[in-house]
Amino acid sequence: MCLILSKHKKSHKVIVECKDIAWSDVQTLVKPYLSEDLNTALVMQGQSANYKVSLAAEQVIGEPLPDIINTILESIVAADC
Repeated sequence: MCLILSKHKKSHKVIVECKDIAWSDVQTLVKPYLSEDLNTALVMQGQSANYKVSLAAEQVIGEPLPDIINTILESIVAADC
């Protein structure tokens, strides 16, 4: 996964290059913070055909994740990866 992070006065800017991000990258990023059930659901959804990476990010936004991970996920969704 290729991300560029820069911090400016308490805000993070994340530049996402969709070609470098896979479903499994989102899974790896959030796995330590998810319940077993939600992680299993994410894995199962990732195995389905035609799912975009942004759908993985959307699925876990709102879960109790560190702010920087939420910022990355929101950037993936905004980039429509």
